[in-house]
Amino acid sequence: AAIGDLDHDNITELAVGTESSSDGKNTVYILFLNRDGTVRRWQALRSNEGGAPSMPVFNQFGSSMVNIGDIDKDNVTDIAIGAMYGTDGIDGRVRSGVVYIAFMNRNGTAREMHQISALSEAGTDVSNGEIPVVQDDCCGAALANVRDMNKDAYASQRPNVLRSEAGLDIRPSVEDIVMGCPQVDTSQWGGRLFVLFLNS
Repeated sequence: AAIGDLDHDNITELAVGTESSSDGKNTVYILFLNRDGTVRRWQALRSNEGGAPSMPVFNQFGSSMVNIGDIDKDNVTDIAIGAMYGTDGIDGRVRSGVVYIAFMNRNGTAREMHQISALSEAGTDVSNGEIPVVQDDCCGAALANVRDMNKDAYASQRPNVLRSEAGLDIRPSVEDIVMGCPQVDTSQWGGRLFVLFLNS
């Protein structure tokens, strides 16, 4: 996936996912290119490396990737990375799928990663903001950027938007994504899509 110009050399970088290595870890390589298309250098993102969190093995981290723009406004492009066999460890939701939002550094490492899944960051409280994924949903098998679908920054469409003392809309525009859940290992459903409205 083309992920924008991380290091500001006017050449677009690529993110490439790989199959599991012998230790079961999946890897995403950030490739910094030369103008002739060759690789100048690379940075690996995998469990406990490159700024990635600890992840279970064989989770298919890197099954999909998409540029989501600079959502934290630090002048570096951020990316979403799917792990279609990932799971929160909730009983009955094996291989439900996980999407990681990676706030990137210019050197290709992740400064911070946030997990989008059934539990997400709510700990064990699945009733708060739960994404209704099920066993073998395989969410994160595909990701697509749909720009700012819900128009975060426009006060006329979001009456509860934050405002400055001068009355100006100060909530930033944030790009949103569609998460594909093909349910490849079950005949219960025919696949689903979730539109994820992201925060900065």
